[in-house]
Amino acid sequence: MRPTVTPLSPTNHDVTPADLFAVLATMVDLGRGPHPLQRIVEESGIPRRTTRAALDQLIEAQLCKATTGMPSHYETGVQAVEATSRGLTQALPGVHTGYRDDLRTLQQRTGHVALLHGYLTIPSLRICTDLCAGDRRDFEQQVKANPAAAERLSKAPLHEDAAGKVIAAHLQSPHSIELQRIRHHGYALTAAPLAGWTLLSVPVYARGGEGPTSLQRGYTVAGAVSLLVSGPIDPNGVPAQWLDELWNTATQLEQSAPDQAATHHTHVRRAV
Repeated sequence: MRPTVTPLSPTNHDVTPADLFAVLATMVDLGRGPHPLQRIVEESGIPRRTTRAALDQLIEAQLCKATTGMPSHYETGVQAVEATSRGLTQALPGVHTGYRDDLRTLQQRTGHVALLHGYLTIPSLRICTDLCAGDRRDFEQQVKANPAAAERLSKAPLHEDAAGKVIAAHLQSPHSIELQRIRHHGYALTAAPLAGWTLLSVPVYARGGEGPTSLQRGYTVAGAVSLLVSGPIDPNGVPAQWLDELWNTATQLEQSAPDQAATHHTHVRRAV
């Protein structure tokens, strides 16, 4: 079984959503570590007791760990994924090294930038956990020239663009017409954070889901896989090849029993 990104939820009432993400962001900025608790407190600006409680939740979510043999020291599993995107796009733990091969294949077969997204429920964010740009220098130039847009490509509110919307549409029964349509068709299409680019996204599922995020018996949404395309895409003429490649990649990103995973995706495709 390939691990998946674990959504966070503040089970400790002393930890607010803002506190939780501030500590997570601080751990990302500090690097792998180990880092003493006091430095995390100073850098995040969060009180010591709250910081420790937040770290306990991050450990439970496998986003960081306590350093063995070094009391009150912590390490992060969040790291930059490519030299060209360092400081702009972060990788959360749970992104198996084999995922890079799947993304690279998707990029090579379509010629577009391939992205993998996870999410946090508290705060409600979609996060780019990995990307493969191939030799798309136009993408690299856009990222370097537009740091604010690159930051939004890295993380954004869950309902802001295609990647977040396709996740939100599958977290629970959607109430809005837009999310209902996305869930019915199995993909989302919106403008991307980078001006002039378009984002096309499909959900990635995981087996073993229970509770409000469960899609059907045994499944839950784990994230999204996307193509970042330079230029517009006609909503009424999304290339079938691109969707097929996205769905095939999503299937590869799922848990290891291909027969059951393929059956679920076949059901989604027939709805398109």
